[in-house]
Amino acid sequence: MARVIGDGIHFLLVDVVLLPSHQRQGIGRELVQRVLKWVRATAPEGDKATIQLIAVVGKESFYEN
Repeated sequence: MARVIGDGIHFLLVDVVLLPSHQRQGIGRELVQRVLKWVRATAPEGDKATIQLIAVVGKESFYEN
């Protein structure tokens, strides 16, 4: 599950959650890529969307990748 909230220009990636049995299979990476694709398609043309993220301590490397 991935959840993003926003107002059309400013977005916050709130959660990326997978069952442990589904982790390390590229599913989380795919979810983030789909969120980014959706944000790019949703933001009005000409405006630069901002995407913010606050990662749980110890999970920063997932988002850095």
